[in-house]
Amino acid sequence: AFFLNVNVIICLGLSIIKEGGMETIAQAIGIGIFSSFLASLVYLSFLSLLRPKILISPKISKSESGNYVIKVINKSKRDAVDIQAELCLLTPINVPKGQIWKRRKIPLSTSKLMVLRKFDKKDKDALYAFRFTTQINLEEIWNDKHSYLRFRLFARDEVSSFGKVFEQKYYTKSDIIEGSFAFGDSFDIN
Repeated sequence: AFFLNVNVIICLGLSIIKEGGMETIAQAIGIGIFSSFLASLVYLSFLSLLRPKILISPKISKSESGNYVIKVINKSKRDAVDIQAELCLLTPINVPKGQIWKRRKIPLSTSKLMVLRKFDKKDKDALYAFRFTTQINLEEIWNDKHSYLRFRLFARDEVSSFGKVFEQKYYTKSDIIEGSFAFGDSFDIN
């Protein structure tokens, strides 16, 4: 689009020079630059719609084996790729003139995925869903009522390569429920 607009500017400029209007050359260049900028914005706006759409469970499941599980679902029409996840416990610490957050990273059994398949209700294997687990006893390390857990996930769209960060915060231990997540596109814990 940019090169096409440059050619238009050159052609307009040459025809205006033949007519002898120097002010109209500046106008033509200004219009060309503006239209190139506008075309780029429209293109980027369109591509930004091609970002992944990931949902994160609002609750954490505690399995019978003692693992803590966070489920994610790719609701996109395309695969999500280059997925990275992290779970942290954030605790406020008072310092002179304010407060900072101490971050404790909690290891996940799997923190990186190459691909999370696109959402397909007919997918019998539910490859659009994934469960991130940790074996760390969250209830034991979460001993400050002002602390909270933060789960973050980064994913890219397979077509546009635009990425997005998704985040879910868990503020109380009541966000941990004993049981297992239901199969498929549900966050129900049974």
